[in-house]
Amino acid sequence: MSEDVHSRSKIKFDRTAGFGVVEEILTEVGKGLTSRVRYTITKTKEFDPTGRDMPETNSINIYGQVIVNTEIIKMGASLAVFEIYRDSRNMNSQTANGIKFQTIPGYELGKHPKGEVFVWDETRRIVKEYFERIRS
Repeated sequence: MSEDVHSRSKIKFDRTAGFGVVEEILTEVGKGLTSRVRYTITKTKEFDPTGRDMPETNSINIYGQVIVNTEIIKMGASLAVFEIYRDSRNMNSQTANGIKFQTIPGYELGKHPKGEVFVWDETRRIVKEYFERIRS
């Protein structure tokens, strides 16, 4: 995967975000793209044999899809699959560092559907505007 595809498909938040903020961002993405956003939250929790919580193994993951509107479908995409990611130093926390869209392995940016790339770029704009708004 070329660096260009990687940088376009990954959106880093201005700061770490709790999952309440992530939900707000996903709501904004849906509104901004006039599209539906569907996501699943999975929580992994582990206890040792004595019943004590093992927080270093606990994690929360969010995966989802932006199910696009008719105008974006005309650009050649019906959905864009994403995951909410955490930096490696943040793996066991309940905060997120950004959104990463699924790409087609081995495809350069120009081979990805224009509608998908549009969703990536618009989501980046919406995320940037969200953090600017909450800063003020």
